[in-house]
Amino acid sequence: MNDQTCQKLGRQLCQRLTPYFKRRVQTRYWLVVVWAAPDQAYHFFFNTRRPRAWQRSWPLGSLPSTSLEELIVVLTAVRAQYHFTIEYRQFSPDARQRLQHEVPA
Repeated sequence: MNDQTCQKLGRQLCQRLTPYFKRRVQTRYWLVVVWAAPDQAYHFFFNTRRPRAWQRSWPLGSLPSTSLEELIVVLTAVRAQYHFTIEYRQFSPDARQRLQHEVPA
């Protein structure tokens, strides 16, 4: 997969999360990336939490098994439009540390 395809996937994720991003006061928004070993894929979720309300989570899609470099390009494309906190789940400590350092803050 080349960089243009990865950037296109990042823009598609942005389009999918736009309807859920309401820009409400006192609301926490964050993106969750989960490595699913049985599927060999990365799954993306958009989470929100308002005071005195339940946390909501919406699935945005999945990315079939790609390299960590390609995931970094996709997340960089998302981060260019939205500056949400990104939470990494079920990644190895080395992969998590690399993602936290290489995806722009």
